[in-house]
Amino acid sequence: MIAGAIVIAVVIRTFVLQTFWIPSPSMSPTLVEDDRVLVNKLSYRFHDVNRGDVIVFERPPTEPPNEIKDLIKRVVGLPGDHVSIIDGTVRIDGRELDEPYVHGLDTVYDGSCLQPNVDLTGLDTDAGWEVPDGELFVMGDNRVNSHDGRCFGPIDEDLVVGRAFFIMWPPARVRGSEPGLSPAGGTRCPCGAWGGRRCSSAASDRRCGRSPRWRRPSPGG
Repeated sequence: MIAGAIVIAVVIRTFVLQTFWIPSPSMSPTLVEDDRVLVNKLSYRFHDVNRGDVIVFERPPTEPPNEIKDLIKRVVGLPGDHVSIIDGTVRIDGRELDEPYVHGLDTVYDGSCLQPNVDLTGLDTDAGWEVPDGELFVMGDNRVNSHDGRCFGPIDEDLVVGRAFFIMWPPARVRGSEPGLSPAGGTRCPCGAWGGRRCSSAASDRRCGRSPRWRRPSPGG
């Protein structure tokens, strides 16, 4: 009986659901450092990846080896999209993308962290950079401190492990990991602080501690 339960647990972990640890503040405030999230590994067997999904994926080959094998980011660009980062905003096919989950943080691209052999030509233009077929462009919600598609380029859809849909630890933060989540009566501010209806540009906690300007992030996040 015990052996059967172990087998079932292994099957579920391998093919259905798995927990993942959040190692950095790159997805703050949606997911903060040391959160544990539940990932549905079957989601994309039944439907396509959607813009706005929070996904776990294997470290892309454009990244140097690291002890962190899986990363978690939000899907911003889908195959065929023309993505532009201009004036602090993201545009898809020329239209500004509504991104409530970044809570007013500017999205900036200057190519300073771009990995060798990654070509994002056009990302900072009105015409935009086109997401190749079979690939996704992802970024962290904490746009001022996220090592993401702006650095390692698009990721192959085959690298996607699954969709993160539930924060299961710590208990005080148990909730679904969807855009706009916040406790009643407050607004989640960048990097973990809480505000009223609006966030101060200085809102920060020990997980952030920096001004809302993009700085070159570490490869771990």
